[in-house]
Amino acid sequence: MEIFLSALLGELASRSINFFIHKISKKKVLDMEDSLQRALLRAQVIVDEAKGRHITNQAMMQQLDMLRDAMHRGCYILDTFRYQSYDDDEDTKDQSVSHSLSPSILNSQNGIRSSNRKLLLLEQLQESLNNLSSLILDVNEAVVFLASNPRLCSQPYNMHILLGNCMFDRQSESELVINFLLRTNNPHGSQEFEVLPIVGPGKVGKSTLVTYVCMNERVRDHFSEILFLRDHDLTDDGLSKFREGCTIKHQNHIPNTKKEHMRWLLVVDLVGDLNEDAWDRLYSSCKRCMPSNSKIIVTNRSDKIIMFGTINALSLKYLSREALWYYFKTVTFGSMDPKMHPRLVHLAMEFANLMIGSLMGANIMASLLRDNFDNRFWRKTLAFFRGFIQRHVSKYGVHPIFLINQNRSIHLGRVGAPFEDLVFCSEYESCSQEEVPKIKVHDVMYGNAKATLGKFEALAWRSPIPPYSNYVYSCEIRELKSSGRKRKRSTNACNMLCSAIRHVTDGGSKIIVTSRSDKIIKFGTTRPLRIKYLSQEAYWYFFKALTFGSMDPKMHPRLANLAMEMANMLNGCFIGANMTACLLRDNFDIRFWRNVLAFLRGITKNHVHKSCVHPLEVMNLNRPAHLRRMATPSEGFVVYHLYQCSSQEEVPKLKIVDVICGSIKPY
Repeated sequence: MEIFLSALLGELASRSINFFIHKISKKKVLDMEDSLQRALLRAQVIVDEAKGRHITNQAMMQQLDMLRDAMHRGCYILDTFRYQSYDDDEDTKDQSVSHSLSPSILNSQNGIRSSNRKLLLLEQLQESLNNLSSLILDVNEAVVFLASNPRLCSQPYNMHILLGNCMFDRQSESELVINFLLRTNNPHGSQEFEVLPIVGPGKVGKSTLVTYVCMNERVRDHFSEILFLRDHDLTDDGLSKFREGCTIKHQNHIPNTKKEHMRWLLVVDLVGDLNEDAWDRLYSSCKRCMPSNSKIIVTNRSDKIIMFGTINALSLKYLSREALWYYFKTVTFGSMDPKMHPRLVHLAMEFANLMIGSLMGANIMASLLRDNFDNRFWRKTLAFFRGFIQRHVSKYGVHPIFLINQNRSIHLGRVGAPFEDLVFCSEYESCSQEEVPKIKVHDVMYGNAKATLGKFEALAWRSPIPPYSNYVYSCEIRELKSSGRKRKRSTNACNMLCSAIRHVTDGGSKIIVTSRSDKIIKFGTTRPLRIKYLSQEAYWYFFKALTFGSMDPKMHPRLANLAMEMANMLNGCFIGANMTACLLRDNFDIRFWRNVLAFLRGITKNHVHKSCVHPLEVMNLNRPAHLRRMATPSEGFVVYHLYQCSSQEEVPKLKIVDVICGSIKPY
C-alpha cells in the first residue's frame, strides 16, 4: 500500500508540474525561445561588426565584452533547453546500472526531476533573454559610434572556418595590448622603458596573443624592430650578447632613420621563474642596447612577474563554460546544422563541460569527433573521457589538463587496447618549420594507429594560427599486468587442450568450454549457449525468498520495500544477493536495513560516477573496488580481486560482511 501511495503521489506531482509547463509552453515557451534566438542573432551581428573595427575606447570594449559574454550564456542556455530531453533519456538508461526503486516510483521521481529541471531552465531562459535584450539596448549608441572606427582587414570566412583560424574571444585583450604599444606619452620618462606583464596558466594563449598583436600592421609600422627573447637566452652569457641572443620577428628597413625616432619592442617569453636580480640584469642590458621609447612585454605563468611591470598586468584565464561551448559546437559541427543532430549536440555539451575551458583540448576533441559522426562512437568516447578524468581527479585531486600543463605524467589507457596503458610523459612545443611526428595522439588513444610497446613521440595538435606551434607529447605504451600474456596463454591453452583430448579419447567424446569472453565461440562446433543475468523480476523473486525465508513479507511491508530497492541495486549478482540476504536476515530492524540501503547506494553511485561501471562489475573484472565500512565511514575498504577455491580447501575465517558492517576489526 505504501509503495502504491508513494507512486500515486509522485505521479500526481509530476503530472501537475508537467501540466503547468504544458500550459505555458504552448504560448510562452516557444515565443521565449524564438525571442532569445533573434536576440542572439542581433548580438552576433554587433559582435562580428566590432571584430572588424579598431576600437580604442575602453568603455566601449567593456560593453562589448559584456554583450559577448551574455551572448555565450544565452547560446548555452538555449542549447541546454533544446536538448535537455536527451539528458532525461540518458538518466533513464543509467537507471539500468543502479536503479533503487520500483518502476512506478522510479518513473514518477524521474518525472518530477525532469519537470523541476524544465522549470529551472525556463527561468534561466527568461533571465538570459532579459539580460541580453537589456545589453543590446545599452550598446545601441555604441553601434552608431562603431561606424566611425577604422575597419580592419578581414576575409569573408564561414563561421566554423573563422573561429578555427582566428584568436577566439580575446579582442579586448588584444586591443589593450595594442593601445599600450602605440601610446607615445611615457609617464615614466623617455629614459625608462614601459613594461607590460602578461600572466596566465599554461596553454591559455599568452604566446598566441602576443604573436597576434605583433602581426598588426600598426604595431609593425610603429616599431623599427620586434625582438623575441626566450627563457634559455637569459643567462649571463646570453645577456652579454643581448642583440645576438634575440630572435628578430620584424624589422623596418628605413634608411637614414634617426636614433631618436627608433623604437624596439622586446617580448620576453619566460618558462620558469625570474628573480629580481636576473630582471635587473636583463633590464640593464636592455637600456644599454635598446633605443629610448622602446617597450617590453613579459609573459609567464607565475604572478611573480607582475612586480616588474610599469602598468597593470594583463591576466589571461581559461574560457568560460559558455564561451567554450560556443566555440566547441561551431568547430565540431562545422557546416552541418546542429539542430539536425540533437543527440550529438547533447553529447557535445558534455564533452565541452569536461574540458574546463581548454581551447587546445577542444580542438583535439573536435578533430576526433568530426571524423566520425556516429552516436555510438561519441558515447564510447565520452565514457572513456569521463573515466580518464575521474581517475586523475580521484588520485591527484586535479583535472588531468592541469597535470599536462605542469609537464607531469598522466595515464590515459587505450580504447582499442584495454590491456595497454598510454602514458603521456612530457609535452613540448616546436615551431611550424620543424618536422613533427606523423603519428597523432588521438589515433593512438582510440586505436586507429598501431603503436608498439615502448616510448615514442606523437603529435597532439598543430595550431592553425600564429605562431603555428606544434604540440608534441613524449609517450609510452605500457602493458598492464595480467594483460596480453593472459590472452595469448588462454588461446594457446585451449588449442593444447583440444589437441590433448583428441589423443586420449575416442570419436564419441564431447567437450564443453566455459568462459566470460566471446572469443571461445570460434572453438565451438555448435551454436554457443549464452547465459545472462536473471531478469529484474526473477532476481527479486530469488532475493525475497532468500532474505525473508519462512517469514511472510506481507507482514513486513516497510522491510519488503527496502529489500526491493536493494535487489534493484545488486545488478543481478548472485554473490551479492547471498551476502546481502545473509546480512539482513541477522537483523530484522528497519533502521539497520535503511543503513544498509544507504551504504549500497553510496558505493554504487560513487563507482558509477567515477568509472560508469557498477562496483559488482568491477569486482567481476578483478579490478580494485573501493568500498567503505558502515561503522567507520572514514575508513576506505578496497577489494583488490576475487578468486574461487574448492570446498575441500581451507578458507579465511574472516567474513567480508563482518568487515564491512564493522562487527570484526581486520587488524
